[in-house]
Amino acid sequence: MLLARTRARVMTRGTLVVAAASGLPGVAPLAAAPAEVQAIRTRMSGPVAELSGPSATPSNLISRGLEQYAVLHFASHAVPDEDRPLRSALLLAPDAAHADGRWTAEDIYRRTLRAQLVVLSACSTASGAETAGEGVMSLARAFLYAGADTAIATLWDVPDAPGPAFADALYRGLAAGRPIGEATANARRALRRSGAPPRAWAAYVLTGDPSRSVASTAPVSDIPRALRAAGGLFAVALVVTLLRRRVA
Repeated sequence: MLLARTRARVMTRGTLVVAAASGLPGVAPLAAAPAEVQAIRTRMSGPVAELSGPSATPSNLISRGLEQYAVLHFASHAVPDEDRPLRSALLLAPDAAHADGRWTAEDIYRRTLRAQLVVLSACSTASGAETAGEGVMSLARAFLYAGADTAIATLWDVPDAPGPAFADALYRGLAAGRPIGEATANARRALRRSGAPPRAWAAYVLTGDPSRSVASTAPVSDIPRALRAAGGLFAVALVVTLLRRRVA
């Protein structure tokens, strides 16, 4: 099972950014979400797919084939539900099947992910009811259960404005090959140095393996690597043969 998952992860690549700036009644718009998307696009060298505004619906999200992405980034509202943890949800754009725009923890648990990193840039995505033997029943936990290696989430409600700065610093580190834990810590420090209040920079926490690095493009499989190596040896052998013939 573990070997199969490792092999499958070789096929993941690129980043999917979901920016639901809110099209829901009574839900405040996230004015900084477009800048957060742009910060990621600027920093990541690999392909960056995007669902934003009215297109950022649960149905569109699921249809994208989430298992193919190495990084999933959500810039949206979130609603934790401590009484019914499976009803905790990211608030995306509404569609025919999800009139309230909710992508619930219950649905996330049913997904199959191979992401190296999930970033939940939304309120209280690392919080939830504590269950004996299970820990905190948060949205971050749902993504980890679905197969993600690492999740960056928030312990409480966070302001919208610092999101782009955190994303810029985080993905700058990831693009430079920094481990996820180091990149996250540096992004928190960058927010703190910028004058952001503790409520903003201290909210972000990492769950999972902090030593992993994120590949912005697809890792090279063993077979193509072996073919290139064989091709290189063949080229060297050909040059040596031609030189010997010239000398003779």
